[in-house]
Amino acid sequence: MKSFYELSLEWIDKFYETQNPDEHFLTLPKVSDVFSFSLVCFIKAKTSGRKKVNLIELGAGDGELLQKIKKLSLTFDLDIAKLIAVERSQKRREKLSQKFKNQDIKIYRDFDEIEFDSERNEDSLLIVIGNEFFDSLPFSVIRVCNSKIEELYSDGEKFFFSDLSPRTEVFLKRYYSEIIGEILGQGEAFFFEVSPDFESVIDFLLRVGDIAVFSDYGYTSFFERLRYGSVNLHWFFSTEKLEFYDLKKAWEKVESSFGKKDISFFIDFDIIKKIAEEKGLKAEVQKLSRFVISNIENFKEDFERFLESHNKIANVLSLMDILKGWGNFSVITLEKIENLER
Repeated sequence: MKSFYELSLEWIDKFYETQNPDEHFLTLPKVSDVFSFSLVCFIKAKTSGRKKVNLIELGAGDGELLQKIKKLSLTFDLDIAKLIAVERSQKRREKLSQKFKNQDIKIYRDFDEIEFDSERNEDSLLIVIGNEFFDSLPFSVIRVCNSKIEELYSDGEKFFFSDLSPRTEVFLKRYYSEIIGEILGQGEAFFFEVSPDFESVIDFLLRVGDIAVFSDYGYTSFFERLRYGSVNLHWFFSTEKLEFYDLKKAWEKVESSFGKKDISFFIDFDIIKKIAEEKGLKAEVQKLSRFVISNIENFKEDFERFLESHNKIANVLSLMDILKGWGNFSVITLEKIENLER
């Protein structure tokens, strides 16, 4: 038998190697130049006299976000010395190679493959960004009902719940003990997703970076989530919900969709924040609209010129019109303490 974590890892690998992710769904900030602008404002404010910026994007897609940041860096007098793109899809890696042809960019399939200089330049700042990266990680499905905590497994023909795998159990004890304590004994089943791989991403940042910015759909408090889980299948811009309380229906969806649809889940930003803070990082979670507004505050004139130069957003009535509909899209910023003390 396999845990849903193992199954989702196979699913994700098969999807990115056999499908063209561009044909499946459209990332919200990807269509918004405002997000790119606010991100560059954030980077500019964090340079603190550093001369150069090195930038890594996890889940770079077709490179549109990196391309926009590189272009906007000229406006903000940012010297981006090195660009690194991490992308699982071979087709997208090929597109990245073409898009950044003759430019200083390195492309990798996994972030663990990245090779760094043996010595970091004190004059440079290394920033890691990820737009809808966390929800592409493999994950486990947990059910809490009465006094039992169980994990979802498959025997190849059906789903069933059984005892926690050792890895999941350790992760739950470390980060979800209080939450589970509130759910136990309530009677009705509560389903939620966990991804122990969150820790490996944070460890990667601690190893190589100074600052990280991750944006995604999710919730900032556990009980904002849905009782029956927050897993979606994406296909040609439509979303189909997986509800694991109906194991037969959930299995039928997985069996018919395996490797054909993108699978994602709503991110628990509070847990990412908790992991980061336990590992010694300063973490802040904001709704995307708040992140945008707070970062363009000191660059209002630049932003007004920016709006005027972009036809597709120049005619909006106000900034709030641009941000309308971003609702449950959030941004988490992570920063090393030593970087703050410099």
